[in-house]
Amino acid sequence: MGQANAFFEALLAKNVDGLMATISEDFYHPEVGDKEALEDMVGQAIDAGYFDDGEMDIESAENVVEGDTATVYPVVLSSGAGSVTIGLTLKKAEGEWLVIELDVEGV
Repeated sequence: MGQANAFFEALLAKNVDGLMATISEDFYHPEVGDKEALEDMVGQAIDAGYFDDGEMDIESAENVVEGDTATVYPVVLSSGAGSVTIGLTLKKAEGEWLVIELDVEGV
């Protein structure tokens, strides 16, 4: 849950480097692409103001760990641009949990 918190806190702080530190090199999303494409997309979203005055509700999120894979869902992010529900899949590699997949609902 700590790495998921770091992911969302970096996102709301508009800290792209901090966010990318939570992402695995194996990250892939069919609509976004790889880690590099995610970094570009997040930078554009920040520049467009999508995270201005952002808030996060992680209180009802469940963290389910199965071996070296964990899921965190639902996390609600809201800002002046609207709200989305996010789910993260993390994988433990070399003692560190990193995001390998992310699902966004409400876009």
